[in-house]
Amino acid sequence: MSSSSDWEMPHAVQPKPENYAYDLEGALTSLVGLRAIIPADAFTAETLGTERTGNGVLIREGVVLTIGYLITEAETIWLHLADGRAVPGHVLAYDQETGFGLVQALARIELPALPIGQSKAAKVGDSVVVAGAGGRKHSVVARIAAKQEFAGNWEYVLDEAIGGPARRANLRTGDVVLGVAGHEVSDLAGFFRKVWSLGKAGVEVPLTIYRDGRTFEVRVTSGDRNRFLKGPSLH
Repeated sequence: MSSSSDWEMPHAVQPKPENYAYDLEGALTSLVGLRAIIPADAFTAETLGTERTGNGVLIREGVVLTIGYLITEAETIWLHLADGRAVPGHVLAYDQETGFGLVQALARIELPALPIGQSKAAKVGDSVVVAGAGGRKHSVVARIAAKQEFAGNWEYVLDEAIGGPARRANLRTGDVVLGVAGHEVSDLAGFFRKVWSLGKAGVEVPLTIYRDGRTFEVRVTSGDRNRFLKGPSLH
């Protein structure tokens, strides 16, 4: 994992503590770097890689919240703390619906936890700080440009994602259009919701595909993604 001194945001776009009513430095101290090693034979190794790096935030003593794909099928996790230490971690949970994951630190972390807020209180136009591990030099001042539905190619849908400027993900790839169970769908969110509405994992999914001037029908059986993944190993 790159050293925190390798790069930094331009000083002009870094957040200034005096501009915020909360303890900015304390909040940034709660952020940690995360490095995960995944077995080469893991289901997600080819698409997501066998070495993944990113960020997490300490939300309670010893528990770090992160994005789930970083730790999916991980056999080794290291947490890089604001004070320069690196401590091992263990996967506690991964929630397929939200895409979040939890990591348990396997050593004592004497850093402040960041309280969980309410995203529904955030409004378009609000000033925010986008931050990663490494303090203010790895942070940037921004504004919320949009709050809207977002569908990820990795198979989840957020009803009201914060970000922007955003765009709708479309199912068209070249000249291919998909329909599900006789209903045409024009975006990923609609596609996923239609598939999920057919039933639990294991249900047959009828698809209508238009490609190269031809329309044809195929049927596939859905599966429970967790059944393909390696579970965390206990140490």
